[in-house]
Amino acid sequence: MRFLGENAKKDPAAYLKFFAEFGQFIKEGVYTDFANKEETAKLLRFESSRGEAGELISLDDYVGRMGAEQEQLYYLLAPSRDSALASAYMEALKAKDLEVLLLYSTVDEFVMTNLMNYGGKPLVSAEQAKLNLNSTPAEGAAAEGALDSEAADALRTWMVETVPGVKQVELSSRLVDSPAIVVGHESASMRKMMTMVESGATPKLPEQRLEINAKHAIIKHLAALRESDADLAAVVARQLFSNALISAGLLDDPRTMLADLNQILEHAAKGK
Repeated sequence: MRFLGENAKKDPAAYLKFFAEFGQFIKEGVYTDFANKEETAKLLRFESSRGEAGELISLDDYVGRMGAEQEQLYYLLAPSRDSALASAYMEALKAKDLEVLLLYSTVDEFVMTNLMNYGGKPLVSAEQAKLNLNSTPAEGAAAEGALDSEAADALRTWMVETVPGVKQVELSSRLVDSPAIVVGHESASMRKMMTMVESGATPKLPEQRLEINAKHAIIKHLAALRESDADLAAVVARQLFSNALISAGLLDDPRTMLADLNQILEHAAKGK
């Protein structure tokens, strides 16, 4: 490991070629060799939200450019760079100008969950990051252009009663452009691994906590629609939840949302 580390500094380009071929074995070392995992982690390379596509950085590079007030290293597992950068879970991180490591392989999550810390800083998934763009969620709901607290509370209660699979609805303090996300959920990649272990049988998805953006047009229109057309509002609310599950990689069968989506398209085609 010392030899590789020294050569990575002497000839970074040559090391990146080596890592492209043998990086998976280095990652395996992180989550199988507990005693040496932090030393092995120095050899890891990932893309970053601040870099260009294909540009890889080390964890030391990331730590070296963290602000003094930043207490955690953030990462996000996604199918591709584009999907990662477009993720609703990136919105608060972008707003706070925080760098995020972009991971594309299922094994990368095993690396991060087993490494847990690096350089004395916790490694935190962007999906689990507790970031607040408002002083409190309640203040966010009272902000200009958002639902007032009474309407927001009524919508939250109604959604829990109306949308199957939702156990709690909260006002989000971290969303900017997206209407809703699920929070505190299990890992999508771990769920896929469990499906493989269970011979293809997908585990039942537990009920989810949903955060809604009280400033978003969809949420405000949904609150009004609930009063004028409760049946259509229920369809929209279910589709909103399905979209949030897709964003988290937790919708096991997209075909289950087609009925709701078709109803929404039918109303849209009628100009309603």
